Amino acid sequence: MCVPLRYVLGLVLLAGACDPVATSTVCEPGQVCAGATEASCATGPSATLYGRATLGGGTCIATSDASCAASSVTCRVFGQCHAPTASPRTATCPTSDVDFFASRNATCSPGTCVATDEDCRQARVCTLEGRCVAKDGVCVADAAACRASDRCAEAGRCVAAGVSCQAGSRADCLGSAGCRERGDCGFSEGACMACAASQDCKDEGLCQRVERSCRATAPEHCQGSLACRRDGRCRAFQGQCVK
Repeated sequence: MCVPLRYVLGLVLLAGACDPVATSTVCEPGQVCAGATEASCATGPSATLYGRATLGGGTCIATSDASCAASSVTCRVFGQCHAPTASPRTATCPTSDVDFFASRNATCSPGTCVATDEDCRQARVCTLEGRCVAKDGVCVADAAACRASDRCAEAGRCVAAGVSCQAGSRADCLGSAGCRERGDCGFSEGACMACAASQDCKDEGLCQRVERSCRATAPEHCQGSLACRRDGRCRAFQGQCVK
């Protein structure tokens, strides 16, 4: 089975079409893989990328700290550098990209490498996403690390929320590069987005980007807002909806 190899957080790690030679032995945990042998598991991409270097149950699984620590994706990117012990992972991952989903869900899949606090601090997800502490074998968001992360500066994701960091307020979005460069100055449900798509547009009529903020600049912005229906603030004045 040819499996696309994707990088964490939507960024492409290995771009282009799936290489049938390189990926023919990337056997997903929890499935029986026809191409899995002791040799292919030990030296193939399941080992080099994900640290799963042992044949077990018809697929490649992680059983060695050394193989996990040597993995170019699972350890260096996701921070999962140790073999699982009595793994609590019992749930079933999606049928592809199992290692990606297992890096975000501690119950996702048996047979994948797990993280410690030290692993997380050294991993790319720490500086990139603020996921710098281990919980149940995966790296999760830390409050201080979120604020210092690349994603905070770039996308306003500055507040810890479970596994990942998210935008906590309109101020997080206004201070981000995404606001300056793409106009993602609006805030809605933990994410920064264009003003017209934001919750602030729906609630307060702040639907138009003006420099580095979202403002009410037209009558229809206010007239279609919750502020108009609930409070009678249906007129745009100095960037706000007023009575």
